[in-house]
Amino acid sequence: DAVFVSALVRCRLPMKVGSCRAAFPKFYYDVTNQSCRDFIYGGCEANANNFDSKEECETSDKRCVSYPELCEAEPDVGPCRAMFRHWYYDSKVGSCKGFTYGGCRGNKNNYVTEQSCMGTCTVWLSTEHCLLMPDAGPCRAAFPMFFYDPSTDTCQSFIYGGCHGNGNRYSSKEDCMSRCSFDGKCGSSNNIIDQPQILFPS
Repeated sequence: DAVFVSALVRCRLPMKVGSCRAAFPKFYYDVTNQSCRDFIYGGCEANANNFDSKEECETSDKRCVSYPELCEAEPDVGPCRAMFRHWYYDSKVGSCKGFTYGGCRGNKNNYVTEQSCMGTCTVWLSTEHCLLMPDAGPCRAAFPMFFYDPSTDTCQSFIYGGCHGNGNRYSSKEDCMSRCSFDGKCGSSNNIIDQPQILFPS
């Protein structure tokens, strides 16, 4: 589901203090050390790797550590001899490629559709602004706008003050969804049994 996808990739974003000068204690997931670490957040320009508590970060951590097996493992056809058209993420080139899956075992870098593969491993990395928290900015106008919420794969309304803010701000729900949503097709990584396309040997 979309919550899993965003949580999987959000932890790979760098820790971001932001340019403001407040001092909020926060936590981020350090992908190098595979652990949650504390930092001082300035109060604006956050990305999604920003947690209010260590417990919240560690909940995400359980998903973060799965990234290598979901998106970096070499394709594994498994020991069975069926011929199913599946997809794996090739981390060397940054895209999903097709392969013939035998039908059993293998590993988790194995997706029924290219959309599911791309959604799990790449889509959020290419649209980091979609992961930013809504930011009304310091001004006091009241413009109705929309922001993308990666936890629900939907766009929600908010009131924009008229200046500053960030890139996760759209004048219409349609524009927001077209730029950030993966059309609800991301799916979970556990898609290896959902009606695969069968390939017959020629």
